[in-house]
Amino acid sequence: MMQTRQGEGSTFAVTIPFEIASEKEGKGDSEEEKKESLKGIHLLLAEDNELNVEVARELLEERGAVVSTAADGQEAVRMFEESPEGTYDVILMDVMMPVTDGLEATRKIRASQREEGRKIPIIALTANAFREDME
Repeated sequence: MMQTRQGEGSTFAVTIPFEIASEKEGKGDSEEEKKESLKGIHLLLAEDNELNVEVARELLEERGAVVSTAADGQEAVRMFEESPEGTYDVILMDVMMPVTDGLEATRKIRASQREEGRKIPIIALTANAFREDME
């Protein structure tokens, strides 16, 4: 339905049919399903802050992931290049690290001779989430 009045605007009414979810459907994943949501995923975590490594490792491992860690970008590149093809499913890369930062490490992995270097998902991690940090 639509009503329009000159100089006042328009009013629209829309009916959207939907079914109410059952109580079981609305609860989402069970605790057991959450615990195994990353089962079989092997990831490389490149992070220089020990507390961040500890927290991330605990969260990821309790969901079934296998976590390897690198303390800087240079170590992450070395670990990636020295690992057998297909070792890692994803790389979590801190942007600001000593020796080689996450952006440069990502460029090196992408430029790698290994085909998987161009395809592996690399997810940037940063503590710089405020507008001032972006400027």
